[in-house]
Amino acid sequence: MKRLKLQSNNSVLLNIQILKIAVLVILYFLVSMFSLSAQTPRKDSGADGLSIKSLKVGDSIPTDLWNLPLTVINDHKGNNTIKLSNFKSKKLIIIDFWATWCAPCIKMLPKLEGYRSIYGQDIAILAVTDESKEKIQTFSARSNNPVFTVYEDQILKRYFPRHSLPHSIWIADGKLLLSNSSDYITDSNIQKAIQRKTIAEFKKPAFADYEDSINLKNFLKEKVITQYGSNRAFYRSFNWHIGRLKTTKSYLRYLNGAIEDMLYKLYSRDIPHYGRFNRLVYDIPDSVRERLCYDYEKFASMPIVERSKWNFQWKKDHYYCYEFINIDSTTDLDPKTIFREDLRSFLLEKFGVSFSLQPMLRKQYLITVYPSNKTLKGLKTENFFDPNTRKARFVNIPLENILGIIAEQNKHNPIPIVWDKAYTEQLYSIDFACSLQDLPTVFAILKKHGIHVELCEHPLLSIHLTQAATVGEEVSDEN
Repeated sequence: MKRLKLQSNNSVLLNIQILKIAVLVILYFLVSMFSLSAQTPRKDSGADGLSIKSLKVGDSIPTDLWNLPLTVINDHKGNNTIKLSNFKSKKLIIIDFWATWCAPCIKMLPKLEGYRSIYGQDIAILAVTDESKEKIQTFSARSNNPVFTVYEDQILKRYFPRHSLPHSIWIADGKLLLSNSSDYITDSNIQKAIQRKTIAEFKKPAFADYEDSINLKNFLKEKVITQYGSNRAFYRSFNWHIGRLKTTKSYLRYLNGAIEDMLYKLYSRDIPHYGRFNRLVYDIPDSVRERLCYDYEKFASMPIVERSKWNFQWKKDHYYCYEFINIDSTTDLDPKTIFREDLRSFLLEKFGVSFSLQPMLRKQYLITVYPSNKTLKGLKTENFFDPNTRKARFVNIPLENILGIIAEQNKHNPIPIVWDKAYTEQLYSIDFACSLQDLPTVFAILKKHGIHVELCEHPLLSIHLTQAATVGEEVSDEN
């Protein structure tokens, strides 16, 4: 009997212990869940949990944003962090989003410094990038120009979303005044903002909500121009990212580009990237060419507002999309071949234009390289290009890379720059204290390094566009 009672007591004690452990486990999970919830930012939050709602023109700047610490580099006062509230007394705050890989952004930097000097009493200008501190330091050292900028930004770009760089945000009287291209940062517009006058601007429509997983035939079914069967078609462009070609064995999709870009991407294995403009030869009327090729000179010569309007309208009218889907898995088809033949039919039907890839007798700058016995000192390398002055400096860089950059800077020159691949893997150190578009001076510098340049006429593989006997139906400008 005593033994039975003892066993019963032990059983009760064991159950109590199990119950205690169970309660402790439940409490642990509850505390953990609460802690995780407190630490996990909301979907509309930044990395630090700060609630973020994107701002529109006319919205007031929230207190959290005014007081947000921003990490900076190259501040003349030696600060490592600043806040927008530091500039709240200014008549105007301009935030300029930029990146070290963005040539137009880099061109804007000296202008920003100039405007700081002129209007410093009334305005504050703050450059912002999401790139690392190390990348900014490297860029500043190469350009010999310490850039004062916010770096590693993940918050401001959520308050002020944009689709391209450079992009500027203007704040006045505590409200968002303007959100547009940094082209709008001019003397005239700054003065208007300070005086609270209206700034004329062109606002593009919002970008379409599109994902690569969506078939164009469903997404753009109201914008079909020409259809070839049930699985291939050309479409009107839509307001999204431009010039994208994505291809697999089963499908090909091209998004938002001019005909000249389509042609280059079709023949990208035969035509180098820097030849995407001057390796196309047009024997067609100007009235047709201006609908196939983007006029960069015209764009650059226009005032800002007119330029933005023209740019948007031209792309709306003359950018196209194409999609091919292989619906027969048993048939082995090359998507690029299908695209090329459909483009050939499209151009012939709509513009009366045909094209072919062929060697053509053309003037060209032919660069010849000979074996070099020079021994370069040290292992230091430098590859610097200033997009403002177009000057460049190369240290221990393969000649192939150097010539590629020179050719890229002269991509619109009707006379292509070409070279034999022999010996271009040799390393060179060359300082071009001139614009790379100043070809006589560039070629003189190359000659000093034993690199020969000759203006000659030889067959050169090019894309040739010609006018057919009759012009087909034109593409309507209606969407």
